[in-house]
Amino acid sequence: MELSERTKRVIAWREHFELLPDDQFLTIMHTYLGMIKTPYNKQKLIETLSSFLRKEEIQKNIVSLLCTQDRQIVSCVSFISGMTEKKLSALFADTQLASVLHERLVNLEERLVLFRLRNERDGVYAVNPLLDDALAPVLSLDTLFACKNVQPVKQNGFYVLTDALLASFVNYVFSHPDCCKADGSFKKKTVDDLSQLYTTVPALSVLCKAFCELSLFHQEEKEISVDWDRLLLFSRMNPLVRSSYVAAASSGHLSRSDLRVKAQSIQTLLSSIPEQGLSRKALVRLCQVLQELQGSTLSTGRFATLLRNSENVSSDFSFASCVDSCIVMGIVQQVGQDAKGEALYAPFSDALANAVSVSDVRVMEIDASGRVTLMPGLSLEQLLPLVQCLSLQQVDVAMTYAIEKHSVFRAFARGFTDKTLLETLSRFCRYEIPQTVRVSVEEWYAAYTSVMLYKGYVLCVSQKMSAVILNTPELSCHVVKELASGVFLFDFNSDEEAEEVLQKIHLDEVGVVSVSNRKTQVLPLPSLQEPSVLHIEPSLSDSAFDESKTVLSQLEKKLASLSTTSDQKEILTERLERRIIVSESQLNPDCVRFERREATGMDYVGKMHIVETALQTQELLEILVDPQLPAVRGYPLEILDKKTSEAQVRLRLASGEIQDILIGPALKIRKTKLPLDFN
Repeated sequence: MELSERTKRVIAWREHFELLPDDQFLTIMHTYLGMIKTPYNKQKLIETLSSFLRKEEIQKNIVSLLCTQDRQIVSCVSFISGMTEKKLSALFADTQLASVLHERLVNLEERLVLFRLRNERDGVYAVNPLLDDALAPVLSLDTLFACKNVQPVKQNGFYVLTDALLASFVNYVFSHPDCCKADGSFKKKTVDDLSQLYTTVPALSVLCKAFCELSLFHQEEKEISVDWDRLLLFSRMNPLVRSSYVAAASSGHLSRSDLRVKAQSIQTLLSSIPEQGLSRKALVRLCQVLQELQGSTLSTGRFATLLRNSENVSSDFSFASCVDSCIVMGIVQQVGQDAKGEALYAPFSDALANAVSVSDVRVMEIDASGRVTLMPGLSLEQLLPLVQCLSLQQVDVAMTYAIEKHSVFRAFARGFTDKTLLETLSRFCRYEIPQTVRVSVEEWYAAYTSVMLYKGYVLCVSQKMSAVILNTPELSCHVVKELASGVFLFDFNSDEEAEEVLQKIHLDEVGVVSVSNRKTQVLPLPSLQEPSVLHIEPSLSDSAFDESKTVLSQLEKKLASLSTTSDQKEILTERLERRIIVSESQLNPDCVRFERREATGMDYVGKMHIVETALQTQELLEILVDPQLPAVRGYPLEILDKKTSEAQVRLRLASGEIQDILIGPALKIRKTKLPLDFN
């Protein structure tokens, strides 16, 4: 019979206590159950503790004593599998120091809300399954993002990913291949030019970086080129997918598979932001949460891992920079501010479109001087052929371009002829193209073709075979141009392709083909799944947790009425302040189990004992080495050279720095706790 998931979790919780060191186990049992008779049976004590935790009043008090920070942490552990202290530190890096978070996790373990799975190397946290029903109404990922007293603000930002703006920027880069420095940043002249055309240059700088990462632009030593084939595939993606890929690519160098994963997270992020908006910190945290939720769906098999490792790409991706890029490019725009005056952001409506609008409306006008006025209405896919033969003049609701000799020559270099160029313009033009423009294009084409330089595969055949070439579909489809009678230029991508095609029509006697320009196959960006929207609702009212004051007040009154020694009262007061006591039965002075928390001077055995117990319970150590200097405080990670007189304790300080301290020469070693804020 297969065990239910909850039963497995209960077994894991019991195993956690069974494997605890005796001192730590007895401390917990004394704290919650009172006096322990010896000899004791661990299994029976664990069962007694389970019965204690199943009481409705106990569960109610445990839940009511959870503060906002507690609920946020427990919600993460509950809804996101595999949560470790390292992952939680990343999620709460903007609000809590790592040392404070560690202390809070230790406190939640002391309060029996969380425990660590023993079969996991990284110390994965889990929620006490006995409290599932009591915690269910108060646990929600919403607590990580909710804000109060929202004041709405009308969206009035610059969205750089509209079809018209994207096309205009591509046109500018195509017209100015020398616009960037070697490091990819814009030159001063480029910044000046773009400042005259656009309202925000930083957005275009981020966009340019993203396009280079997506291989839509190719950065070379002195020039930047446009990959029109990839751009065409990119233009066929819906705006939501485009925005997701651009945001992901703008924030760091990623492998192809990692790029898809990050873009998928950003797509879900944009689809999950509520109308009232989220702060920048909340957006970063939401990105991380979605990444963790999505991470469990990734393949973790050996072959998949080898594939990811074989890419050998160092990622400098940052969700914070990703969110900043979304803000700069207008993908998310300010829609309000919270009570603290912090800006709240929501996606620009156009960025959430899940379909590409395509129409054949005629939105272009051309005057006799070659000035082109382009109104909104065309998709990026429709605009790409147009901007290859135009020169950008002005950016506005109606874009202004010009048909100039140098812009037309660039189009001819791309493979346009005078006829195909005029047909491209005519398709969306409201009126007939002026005769002066037609004549100019035809004259420019005649001048362009008067001298031609070709590079590729050339086949020379007799006049008889020339007809065979043109009448054979397998071969004629590869003909770029008939340079002369019996002389053909082909578009083969490789020697192998050329030989294979020629052999099919029994022309294998031509011999070995010499190397020519090779064109690799262009692959589209990986498709993204439909986003699994994380619905974020307003936070629960704090009125539901006002009972904590009542519970604490009753327990404090009970403690004040007891006859205790100063040491007993100090220990019970500390437990009450750390919200470990949830029942009056825990306030029995006779149940206080004293433990040594400090050792000084020559007491080497005592100091070693303090370090060992602190390592077991993950308590904060305070070590005084020099009376002239402040004591060093940190969490013990391990004991080095334990069996020698040079034993050292390795500490992780609040700054994250690792420091090794000799135990023997230390003047004082004391276990202590960081104060926690439960407001």
